[in-house]
Amino acid sequence: MLLLPVMAVLTIVILLPELWSLFLSLTNYSLGVPIRFIGIKNYVDLLRESGFLLAVVRNFIFVLLVVLLQTVYGVGLALLLARGFPLQKLWLALLIVPIAISPSVMAVIWKYLLNFNIGPIDWIVQQFGLSRIQWLSDPRLAFLTVSLVYVWASTPHVLVIVYPARLTFPQTLYESASVEGASAWQTFRNVTWPLLQPVLSVVIIFRIMIAFRTFGIIWTMTQGGPDRSTETVAIYLYNEGFRYWKFGAASAVALVMLVLTLVIAGGQMRTMYRNLFEDAS
Repeated sequence: MLLLPVMAVLTIVILLPELWSLFLSLTNYSLGVPIRFIGIKNYVDLLRESGFLLAVVRNFIFVLLVVLLQTVYGVGLALLLARGFPLQKLWLALLIVPIAISPSVMAVIWKYLLNFNIGPIDWIVQQFGLSRIQWLSDPRLAFLTVSLVYVWASTPHVLVIVYPARLTFPQTLYESASVEGASAWQTFRNVTWPLLQPVLSVVIIFRIMIAFRTFGIIWTMTQGGPDRSTETVAIYLYNEGFRYWKFGAASAVALVMLVLTLVIAGGQMRTMYRNLFEDAS
């Protein structure tokens, strides 16, 4: 009975829109066109659409790259901060500043910083005698640039979870490792890493799910260009629904996006639950 209000809210906010989206994905729904049931035609068309397939591949590469980098970077910063040094609280505050900035505002700031004509980053590059770099207008660089900006923006989310967890680790374990003559790498591998694994499992699951549906930063900086080099599934979905007004096809993309998110996060979720049940037993 106590859960009924929460379940009702979840049903209204999540389940009903998902069911409506599933229905729309089986229709030809578009502005000014009567809704007509067409079965799985939208899904078949997606599998035949090279632009969508490339967006899926690009999305997987994006997720793999940014989750790996932000996890390594975030864990490294957390372990460094846990050692303690002067002005530590100040540095911690500076490192988590991106959390307080809207993704769209952050993307606009970086877009001006990387501007080919007036951007200060290109000005600094020129001071070293190098040519200006087309960070966002070169298809070969745009994808990497957007990925690195996303890593900078999302790493604090890893830091604020891993850093407090690291502070809870028993200090006696590190003292014992020091007495035994363990090196820094041995201490990390045999003490820190096993204790970090449960926390990292949760972090990686959520970062994968969030990274896979990233939209704001990419859209604000490149709108999927140049030459569709930064078009991910979320950008493709937006174009189908709100640029071409093909709501039936966009709903099919949304359902495929949901399934892909569950697939790429499913393995990590199974590992996490397996560890929890093994610990409980």
